Amino acid sequence: AFWSPSWKRFLRMTNKRFLDKTAISEEKNEEGGTLPKEEGWNVVFEVEDAGNGTYAFWNPQHKRFMMMTKRHYIGKSDVTKTGIVTNVTSTGAKFEATSLRNGKYAFWNPEWKSFIRMPAEDIIEKSAVREDGKMYEDWMWERFFIKEIDIEKYEWLDNKVHAPKKAEKKEDLEGSAHYATHAVSTDEYCKGDLAPGSEQKFAKSLKECQTRCDQDKDCKWICYWLETGWCHLTKTCQTRARTARNYLVNMYAKIKQVEIRSDTDDKEREKEAAAEAARLALQTTEDRLKEFKKSVKDVGEAKGKNEGKDKGKD
Repeated sequence: AFWSPSWKRFLRMTNKRFLDKTAISEEKNEEGGTLPKEEGWNVVFEVEDAGNGTYAFWNPQHKRFMMMTKRHYIGKSDVTKTGIVTNVTSTGAKFEATSLRNGKYAFWNPEWKSFIRMPAEDIIEKSAVREDGKMYEDWMWERFFIKEIDIEKYEWLDNKVHAPKKAEKKEDLEGSAHYATHAVSTDEYCKGDLAPGSEQKFAKSLKECQTRCDQDKDCKWICYWLETGWCHLTKTCQTRARTARNYLVNMYAKIKQVEIRSDTDDKEREKEAAAEAARLALQTTEDRLKEFKKSVKDVGEAKGKNEGKDKGKD
């Protein structure tokens, strides 16, 4: 659990979009405040080794990782059945831990180059950018005590919430169709024709959203809102639009509706998926293509002018 000595409160994850903090919990020992019984698992996180000296923090109650995005506030990942960090592709869920004086720690995200910060307001946010990942001496809101939780010691914690980790099967994650990840944490979504046989509404998880697309043969694209769970299913994605309030979206393209095949077909399936993903990646609007060609032409002309200047000097 993360306890801020500046505010004497724990960091917590709830059903809200962003992480916030608990009521005041006074310091009882060098490890930080007393764990608030009324919060249960909201304040407890599993620490996962995310590789390359980074860590990820998974909440067993909400089954989501703590995550930093381009937004100012600290959010959370999609639902994952277990805290296996490989289930989360976003580097926004990975943090470097910096050991500070007096047993305190700070947590810096290499992608956004900011620290987790508990401000005076309720919502947890990220600090100003620090390219080198080093703390200023006068930064206090980024400092936390880490309180190690012995589950058996806290009888009021529901042990059913904390299930042993099991590797998730690929089929469990992908459903009965193959999907190519088209974009991650973008602020755009497909504005194509809606899939007629699919419901356009919120989903509890990405898997639930994929299941709806599986059941509709006309559904070819999934746009899944990371912060709200809105499930947007379309037949095409020739044009895109910006999300309201810059909500972040993951985009997936259905490659082929198939039955789950045996392991002997894996190589063939991977080749098909790679080829189709490459084809879909080239799909774009005419305006985007023109913009790209214009930028290439501009760069070429600028390069030609510079070369001409250099020859003149010679």
